[in-house]
Amino acid sequence: MVSKTVKPLEQRDYFVFGRTLPQPWSDQDSASSDLDNTAEEIPFKAYRSAPSQIRPSKFPKQTSALSHGQVHDMDRRQAERFTKGKLPLEAVLDLHGQTQQQAQASLERFVASCRARDLRNVLVITGKGSGPHSQGVLKAMVPRWLNEEPNRSAILAFSHAKHHHGGSGALYVLLKRTRES
Repeated sequence: MVSKTVKPLEQRDYFVFGRTLPQPWSDQDSASSDLDNTAEEIPFKAYRSAPSQIRPSKFPKQTSALSHGQVHDMDRRQAERFTKGKLPLEAVLDLHGQTQQQAQASLERFVASCRARDLRNVLVITGKGSGPHSQGVLKAMVPRWLNEEPNRSAILAFSHAKHHHGGSGALYVLLKRTRES
């Protein structure tokens, strides 16, 4: 039914990178095309050759500071699974009872160790702080430490944990994949 209302396109020359493509089939041309194969083909000429090496960027790549739930360089489905706590946890670091210096050193060792073992999704328990008006020193400092080197170059994202993993007193941390060179 639709085929009766379709009008053929006007005669066109079809070109792709300097080569003439065969014209669409038509009943009139089928008999003459078998006999007439003298169409001259235009040789392919590349616009320019590809560079042999990747050029370094004029501007060094800046790694922006991450915040809770901020997810970049991931597909939407994986990002949702990460922030909802549905990715399997591969390691846990509990910072309860540590001083700031001890906690920062523990966090750096933990991130480096997990990265060396090719782990991706880890949980860092900071605690919520003691007292009704306390915000928790480690709870406030761990996101800052995650944004400092050497941790920042190894981390893709972090987010507050779900209630069953510690809630706002814990963080899911997604580490970057280790690339073989």
